[in-house]
Parts: sequence; structure tokens; C-alpha cells
Amino acid sequence: MSDNMYSKFLKLVILVFLLVNLAKAQNKTDFFVEKPFQVPSYLLNNAEKLAKNLAKDQDVLDEKEAEEMYKNSFYILKERVNTGELYFSNELTDYLTKIVDDLLLNEGSLKGKIRVFLTRNPQANAFCLPDGTILVNVGLLNILENESQLAGILSHEITHYKKHHALNQRKKNKDLKDQKYSNTSSEGVLFKMLSYSRENEFESDAGAVNILNGGKYNAAEYPNALKFLMEEQKDTLKGSLSDFFNTDVFTVDTAIVSKKNIKKELNKSVSRSKSLLKLGDVEYETHPDGEKRILAVKEILTSIEYKEPAKLDNTEFANLKRKAEFETVENAYLEGEYITALLLSLKLKEKNPTSETAEVMIVKNLFWLSRLKENGVMNDFLGKVEVNKSADMARLKLFFDKTKAPDLGKFLFTYTKKQLERFPENESIAFYVAAAAELHLGKDAALVFYKKYNSKFPIGNYSVYIKNKID
Repeated sequence: MSDNMYSKFLKLVILVFLLVNLAKAQNKTDFFVEKPFQVPSYLLNNAEKLAKNLAKDQDVLDEKEAEEMYKNSFYILKERVNTGELYFSNELTDYLTKIVDDLLLNEGSLKGKIRVFLTRNPQANAFCLPDGTILVNVGLLNILENESQLAGILSHEITHYKKHHALNQRKKNKDLKDQKYSNTSSEGVLFKMLSYSRENEFESDAGAVNILNGGKYNAAEYPNALKFLMEEQKDTLKGSLSDFFNTDVFTVDTAIVSKKNIKKELNKSVSRSKSLLKLGDVEYETHPDGEKRILAVKEILTSIEYKEPAKLDNTEFANLKRKAEFETVENAYLEGEYITALLLSLKLKEKNPTSETAEVMIVKNLFWLSRLKENGVMNDFLGKVEVNKSADMARLKLFFDKTKAPDLGKFLFTYTKKQLERFPENESIAFYVAAAAELHLGKDAALVFYKKYNSKFPIGNYSVYIKNKID
């Protein structure tokens, strides 16, 4: 990368930092309501003491070895606290805790030992650390259909803890025997131990059915949850890019996103399971043998002549799932995964055609992708984008790769202006119209739009940034 290109890139990074921290999407009803919270004390002060106590209470491993495992569990949690990856007190965290409490009504020995935290990770997954802490990725809700399916996944993770699978896996893995634990390598070592054996997975599935059986959650929904968790990403966009992106002065070049080109892009991609955890360059499979497990669970349900309970009211689940979908897009955006965030935003727009929040997200991601193109770093960015056998991802990647920067700027400006006509009171879109004007038409033309924003939103989220532009 040349010095000039690097300078442009550095300016872009600084701008991203400033704007990302100015404002979240305006419609707060689309996101989780955060409440005042305190980080659990054991994550701050008592981790070592608690690790020692837990090690004394187990009989699977040597006490010192178990203590190190528990310490590493707490280290992983503390890292997620420090990086802001964990949600603490919000609606979904409270909801998950309530489900776990319901599941443990007949599991007296586990009460007080299972904790559940929500992470900002968009990947559809959940896993249980050796100390009984269950981490649920916000992306998990996106693929599930009801509360019983979520309860099934949580029951599976509870069984992993109940059966001491992580400790037993550590004991069995001879290749890990001499590895030293440290803060820099513990996560990879620990997650390798969470790559449970086939037997562990089947046992946890059976345990999940046992926990669910006789309670208010429908165990017959658990195989469906497994199916959604295991299946590869499916294309869900009904419309074409032309349907989304064509404006009065810009038309998507359909030759760029032809079936032939998409097929080439897909052939270069690798299909990755949703149950993979990637740490550095290493991937760990936490939930293998999906199809066999689904069949086994159905056999168990048949053998016990399972009777489905009364149907649950899934209104709360549906509301939280909708918020989780918006949170997932926002998290992908904040991580700089603009193509992923854009695709998710387009899917949300299809499901919610009048959603102002979905449109704001589309505009924000289009802007930053256009800036990457304008600053000559799009190729570097696209090289890190995983298509994962998704034709939708391939289509977007091709569009931003092959569309020329001036055309992309024209598209961004006209598209954003069109959305401001739809939502004239939306502060974020008003700002991005001005930013898009600067990208496409230059600073002098953009001043008109910056001043319009400043006049309409004198104490808005972007006012400080715009004041510096005007001055």
C-alpha cells in the first residue's frame, strides 16, 4: 500500500471511529433496552478463589489441573467483559435467565450453579464453559422459531455441565496433557476441550430431552432447533440487487452479478458450519454430527411416547427475536463487517418494508463500503469477506468489487437522498446524505447539505462533527 493510500486509509479509520461512536440507530424500540448493571463480582475479584472451590468440588481431574481450567473460564469471561462483547442487564439476558430457572425447577443440585450471559456474536451458537457459565450468541435467536427451541438448546448446554463433559474431555485428550495454560493461549486450549466428542453430544441431546420432558417446553421442538443450528446458510433475499439499488440515475450492471460470475465466486468459497468457533486461524467444531443427532432425538421422543405440553405464548420470544435481528446487524456494522451487515439489513427490509431502522442500517453500510472503494482499499477489505456458499454474499461482493468508484458514489448519493424523502425527520439519514454528497460531489456541494442538517438538528448526534466541517 502506497503512503498516499495508507494516509487515506488512516483518515478513513479515524472517521469510522468518530461516527461509529456518535449514535446508534434512532429507533430504540428496535434494540434491547439496557438497564443499569454491575459486572458480577466473581469476574472482578473472586475468580481465583472460586476456581479453587470449584476444583475441590469435582473428582474428574487433578485439583490443580481443574483449577487452571476454571481460571481460564473466568479469563475468557473477563476478556469479553473488557472488550464489551457481553450484554449484561437487558431484556434478552433477563429472558434467558428466566428460561434457565424454569428448566432447573426439577434439577435441585444445579440451582445457583448455572449462569447465562448473552454475547454480541452474530454466529448462531451457544456453549457452556466448565464452570457452568452458558454463553448464548445473540445470533442464535435469528435462526430459531420459538421459546421451546431456545429452551432445548439451553437444556443441551446445561447437560454438558451436569455431565462434566469439558473436564472429561480434558482428561481424555492425551495431546493436551502437557500443554501449559496462559492468558494468551488459554482460549484456544479451552475451546479445543469444548469440541465435544460424538458421545458427549448424543448424551447432552438425551439429557436435554430429559430436562424438557414433563415441563412447559415442547421437547418435540428440539430436533427443529438442531436442524436450524446445523444447516448451512440459506439465501433468503427474494429481490434482486436491481430491486433494492436502482435509482433514477443509477442502474445495477446485471452482467457484474450474473449467475456465471456468482457461480465462480461460490466455487472459491468454503462452506463453514454454524457451530464453528474461530479463534485466530483455528476453527473448533462445537456441535458435530447434526443429522445423526436429530434422528437420535426423534427416536428418544418416540421411545418414551412423548406427549406435547400446552402450546406456549411466543409473543415475548417474537419481540426479542426481532430486536436480536437488529442488534446482530448493528454489531456486524460496529465490527466493520459491512457486507454482512448490509445483507442482514436488506433481509430486515424485506421482512419490515416500512422499517426506518433497517433503512438507516442500509445507508450506513453503503456509505462505508463506498468510502472503502473511494480510498482504494476495497480489494484488501473484500479479501477478508467470507462468502460461505451464500449466493447473496457473492452477489454483494461482486457488486462492490466490480462497480467503479464514481458510479458507486453516484448510487450512494441518489439512494440516500431517496431515503431522506421517505424519512425526512431521520437525523442519521440526513447526515449520510451530506456525507454522500461530499464523497460524490465534493466538499463545496456537501456544505449545502451539512448546513441543512445543522439547521434542522442544531444539537444532533453529529453536530460536533458537522460544525468542524462547516468551520
